[in-house]
Amino acid sequence: MKKWIKFNWEFILILSLTIFMFSSTIFSNQPYGLDGIGHYSKVAYIQEVGLVNWDMSWYSGSLFLKMYPPLFYYVDSLFPSNFIFLGGNLLSFLSLFFTAIGIFLLVSHLTKNRKIALFSSLGLFSVLSISYYWIATANLPYFFALWTIPFSLYFLEKSIQTREHKYLVYFSLVFFTSIISHVVTGFVIGVLMGVRFLFEEISWKNIKRMFVHGGIPILLSSFWFIPFILFSSSGGRYSGQVPSLLNVLGITDFVSWGRFAGGVGILVPFFAFLAVFYFLKKKKLNKILKYY
Repeated sequence: MKKWIKFNWEFILILSLTIFMFSSTIFSNQPYGLDGIGHYSKVAYIQEVGLVNWDMSWYSGSLFLKMYPPLFYYVDSLFPSNFIFLGGNLLSFLSLFFTAIGIFLLVSHLTKNRKIALFSSLGLFSVLSISYYWIATANLPYFFALWTIPFSLYFLEKSIQTREHKYLVYFSLVFFTSIISHVVTGFVIGVLMGVRFLFEEISWKNIKRMFVHGGIPILLSSFWFIPFILFSSSGGRYSGQVPSLLNVLGITDFVSWGRFAGGVGILVPFFAFLAVFYFLKKKKLNKILKYY
């Protein structure tokens, strides 16, 4: 046990900090954010009448298996009816924790430097998406899917470098999970996968690899994804609130570790300073590290 702790203390630190910051949120058994009740109503509907095709007056109404990814609702409906708020908060917490772990694994694999990886991982707790999409907005399916982004990139990198088929399988399963959790995270993974291959070389070989790595997850998720493509018409009309540039730079009063509505991370100006300093020194970046 002591040996394991010695070589894996970063995981314990990430877990401890996550619990310290968000434990009160996990166990409150209360909904958070503007959209929380809308999402939980779908969970309650599943528990009441089962998995049926339905239309409910929430946003513009949504055909359940056609216009919104179903996985979060399926998983949260496994909790008892009087604990679905607890279930949603717990799933959000686990997604936050595993997102941080995924960042650590990915950066550690790329840089071979666990200190940089730990800094990158803990930096997640300072970004806007934590406070906005969980605590303020409560876009629970999106937050539930957040962990799939770093883990998919981690397994993609392992698949490319080792050429072992098992990592392609892991990547495909995480990508598939992302698509049926939230279409935005699935789109992000698809774009980053394509950029990663084309950064290596623009060639017919890499284009075919993109089709393989992207085609398998899409085929797995086609039971939901194909009806979504056929019936969805709301994506192009969506508009949301965008924080001001001063907020993004951390100049206003909304500089905080992402526990508050509108809180922007304190690492943003620090990262901007490092980026400028780095390029002024004109150090060379490995081609793949530059992409990341």
